[in-house]
Amino acid sequence: MRKTMMRAGACLSALVLLGAATASAASAVQFHTESSPSYPYGAGTLTFSFPLLGSERTYDLECTNSSLTSETTGTALKTLALDPKIYGCEDYQEFPVQVTVNSCRFRFNQPNASGQSTLSLLQCPSTAPIVIKFTANVGNCTVKISEAGNSNLSGVTFGAQGSGTSRALETNLAVSAVGTGSNCWVFSPSSTKISMQTTLRAYKDASHTIQQGLWLE
Repeated sequence: MRKTMMRAGACLSALVLLGAATASAASAVQFHTESSPSYPYGAGTLTFSFPLLGSERTYDLECTNSSLTSETTGTALKTLALDPKIYGCEDYQEFPVQVTVNSCRFRFNQPNASGQSTLSLLQCPSTAPIVIKFTANVGNCTVKISEAGNSNLSGVTFGAQGSGTSRALETNLAVSAVGTGSNCWVFSPSSTKISMQTTLRAYKDASHTIQQGLWLE
């Protein structure tokens, strides 16, 4: 009798785990476009925020001429990998700062039904990370952000916009990434917030003139 009860308990546990896994899979959605290939694109201001040493405030670097873009294949994708183009960067006193992306990509991981997602850095090794070089205000501080420690960063949400071919995703990116720094005596790059708000649209052409629908389902 005891062995029978143990087997029944084990079967019940397995069914519970299977049900949880099935529910989790059912709650996940995918990125959809009307046709393939597709060219997602979103522009806006991308901000790096560094915690000031000995303070609760942050040292913010705003890059006003930034965008996320790519070419994708397939009309239903679990993840969406985009190339960040980061330009027009100035600190709070409007001193220009150079940001080099190298080969780094932003991958939005599979969202849930509520539009919540995470961010992972791809193709961003320690030998070719995102490099941020300051030459004024904070001296010759150099910040590097690579793949290491920067997978599945929480803080990404998507919201639906439009209908038909004008469907798009309101994208809110606000993640805390791990960075390293040299000669950075004003702030700590070990917890660098990366934030951006943009409307992510999909196009049928690389010049972004013919829009097609982009949605989660």
